[in-house]
Amino acid sequence: MAWFDRVLEIVAWLVVLVATGSMLASIYNSMNERRRELAILRALGARRLTLSARWSWKRPRSRRWGGRGYAVYAAILAGVASVVRAQTGVVLEVLRWDASAGARAALILALGALAGLIPALKAYRTDVAENLTPHS
Repeated sequence: MAWFDRVLEIVAWLVVLVATGSMLASIYNSMNERRRELAILRALGARRLTLSARWSWKRPRSRRWGGRGYAVYAAILAGVASVVRAQTGVVLEVLRWDASAGARAALILALGALAGLIPALKAYRTDVAENLTPHS
């Protein structure tokens, strides 16, 4: 049974990596489409760090989805645990907190921050003169 747990853990980490890559690609493409907007903001006096911060931190509305995601996660796990207990008699303590869960959550948050940092560095290095002219 230990090998099956290990396989599920590897699949879970692959899902995290794919989600991180997807988030990086989404933010990077969005930033790439707004190069001219960044150049205009820089020409109007916005500092590089201001623009970098704009791209490295998510908007407050998207932060609420993280809490909702954890709530949905907890509800699904509680439902699955009750079904498993009813059908097999095995008790799963899915909502019990342990140190490894905290470490995994911290690592996932760090991966999300790293995914936002790469587009932020690209925004930091945006050349004003090159991107002010419209491209067709």
